[in-house]
Amino acid sequence: MTETLDDTANDPQQTIAELQRKLAEHNAERDELLQQQTATADVLKMISRSVFDLPSVLDDIARVASDLCAANDVTILIRD
Repeated sequence: MTETLDDTANDPQQTIAELQRKLAEHNAERDELLQQQTATADVLKMISRSVFDLPSVLDDIARVASDLCAANDVTILIRD
């Protein structure tokens, strides 16, 4: 970061723009990680509440995975 700031030190507007870009990048990364952690916590809550209802748990996991990945369809395969 220092190198970037040193390169733009002569132009305060460019420095501000670069810092804003980096802040937006970090915020987006933070938001994505928070979304993943929230989804994981939700799945763990579902599992702990529905220990004896496997189809319900799998439906909930598929729904959370679909939301998290912005997917239209989710398939869970169960192998013996």
